[in-house]
Amino acid sequence: MIVPLHEAVFDGEMHYFNFCHDLQPAEVIVGTKCPTPVEEIRDMVKWHYPNAVVIQARLAWKFFSVVPLESTIP
Repeated sequence: MIVPLHEAVFDGEMHYFNFCHDLQPAEVIVGTKCPTPVEEIRDMVKWHYPNAVVIQARLAWKFFSVVPLESTIP
């Protein structure tokens, strides 16, 4: 789901969209510049959404793209 920025909640540091019973994440992609370790994010996500997959993104080596960091794919 892509949420327009103006519809997201801003807490002074981050933008986010509240999930509800009808809307639950299946996958969380952690950006390349995220300072929080992927394992810490996995723990946070698993607490609320145990079936969601969390992976870290990285920049591609040979072309202009963002791809999954292979070591974080379950």
